[in-house]
Amino acid sequence: MILTRLLRAYLEKRGYRIYNPQNLPAGIDLARDLRRAAPGIPVRTVFDIGANEGQTLASFSREFPEATVYAFEPVGTTFEILKKNAAGLPRVVLENLALADSPGTREIVLSDNSHINSLRRAADASTEAARRATIQVDTVDAYCATHAIDRIDLLKIDTEGYEIQVCQGAERMLREGRVGFVLAEVDFRGDKTGHTDFCALNRHLAPLGYTTHAFYDVSHWAKNPAPINYCNALFARLGG
Repeated sequence: MILTRLLRAYLEKRGYRIYNPQNLPAGIDLARDLRRAAPGIPVRTVFDIGANEGQTLASFSREFPEATVYAFEPVGTTFEILKKNAAGLPRVVLENLALADSPGTREIVLSDNSHINSLRRAADASTEAARRATIQVDTVDAYCATHAIDRIDLLKIDTEGYEIQVCQGAERMLREGRVGFVLAEVDFRGDKTGHTDFCALNRHLAPLGYTTHAFYDVSHWAKNPAPINYCNALFARLGG
């Protein structure tokens, strides 16, 4: 016990903190948080909307070994990279498709960094000269109906400011409690930064029965004091 206390004190002086895995705070380990929030309910279906090149796909496949992961990436060149990165991963379905509030085709603004390609910026007149591509769009509700998916355990959305539109297209699944958790990229400044405002998304999800559960990958501005820039927010619908 003495050695343990000395080791803990040594590490804490250097900026580290030791936790018993059973007492790990929410917001560090997503898979553990889902298991604690919904014990006995395995994650069997994951939607990775805005999969890009597969940055989260491999971790979802590893952390949720019983799940089928549906990865959606609408831009053709990025989708080809996604296919290469997903090669060999089990139970993965790749879709060259965007999910939003209504089906059809739309223009997306392309960036040199593909992870910030944006449908939201396509509607901004200031980006008229930007590179664009026409993409296919569906909704979560329509896709689930077509593919006989009756529940999504984790709905991950990273669509550079289009998260609310994705949720609008998932209205039926959300309202009926057929989505266990929503993980979405948000910011806290509310000034059209290219991310979805947390308060706006929270206002949209709350009437559907979803409450804020945890924040992950929190990014701070390089200021003193350093306000939160953006993060991934986890919303949960429990007991419904």
